[in-house]
Amino acid sequence: MPQFVFENMQNTPSRLLDLIGHAQLDCIKSNIIDALSDREGGPAVVNMRVTKFEYDDERYAGIFRLHFMISRQFCCSDTVAAIDDYIDFKYEYQNEIMTAQGVFFQWIIDN
Repeated sequence: MPQFVFENMQNTPSRLLDLIGHAQLDCIKSNIIDALSDREGGPAVVNMRVTKFEYDDERYAGIFRLHFMISRQFCCSDTVAAIDDYIDFKYEYQNEIMTAQGVFFQWIIDN
C-alpha cells in the first residue's frame, strides 16, 4: 500500500473499515460475541470505528484500535443496553496484504 494511503488513514482512521470488508468485519463481530460470558439480550456488535491508526514505514507494521458497542435488547422488559469496548490490533503489511491480530477480553467485575 502506498505511503499516502497510510497517511490518509492516520487522518481518517475509520476508512480502514471500508478496506477490511464485510466478511472480515462479520468474523470480528462473531468472535466478540463468542467471547462474551453472558449472551442474554441477544448481544450485537454495532457502531464500529477505528482510532489510533499508526504505521511504521521502516517495519511495514503498525497498530490501530477498533472501538465498538455491544448492544442488547431485552424483550421481556423492552430495555435496551449498550456498553463501549475496544480491541487493540497490531498489523503488518507485506506483499500487498495487511494482516492484523487482536484479542478481545471481556472485563467483568464480579464481587
